[in-house]
Amino acid sequence: MSVPATPTRRPGRRTIVAGGALLVVAVLAIGGAVLAWQVWGGPSSDGAVAFEMPGSTTAELTAGDWGLYSEEVDGTQQVAYPRDISVTGPGDVGVESAIGFYEDTTSVELDGTTYQVFARLDVPTDGSYDVTVSSASERTTAVIGHYETDDTLGWVVVLTVVGAILLMLAGVVTLGTGLVLRARGRQAAPPPAPAA
Repeated sequence: MSVPATPTRRPGRRTIVAGGALLVVAVLAIGGAVLAWQVWGGPSSDGAVAFEMPGSTTAELTAGDWGLYSEEVDGTQQVAYPRDISVTGPGDVGVESAIGFYEDTTSVELDGTTYQVFARLDVPTDGSYDVTVSSASERTTAVIGHYETDDTLGWVVVLTVVGAILLMLAGVVTLGTGLVLRARGRQAAPPPAPAA
């Protein structure tokens, strides 16, 4: 009478599967966070004002960071220098170039067109401001728009990425543990029984 064969156990199999699942979930979470930031993380176009430059316009600005945007900016082209930009109103507005040592990729979309930032405005108080660009390398459309992004979404993305990195580390440790268990199981496996 033959004895039924004992099912072969594979030490570490479940641990390896769990580690791989953690890695997949972490990668998907990071990808989702990056995609969400690209789609919804840019500055809001609410309150944005378009005008032709060189030229001037009047805009209602709230205290905070604003930007001057243009279609023509590619990250290296200086459309207008801070000395060419004047902002007058109830507060003393600081003007800073957004093109320098690194490329500022902040952009805003208005009426289906994407505009790239070339200058930042530090507005100290709410009010009506006259914005003038007296000289520019290209005659084109400029947009005054928010420079700040949505803080809530930013924190959600940051926390998601941090959590995904921790999950990824856990996945690597779990996967490594499973591989070690499998290797030890193979070493400790009894030799096959001799044929009768």
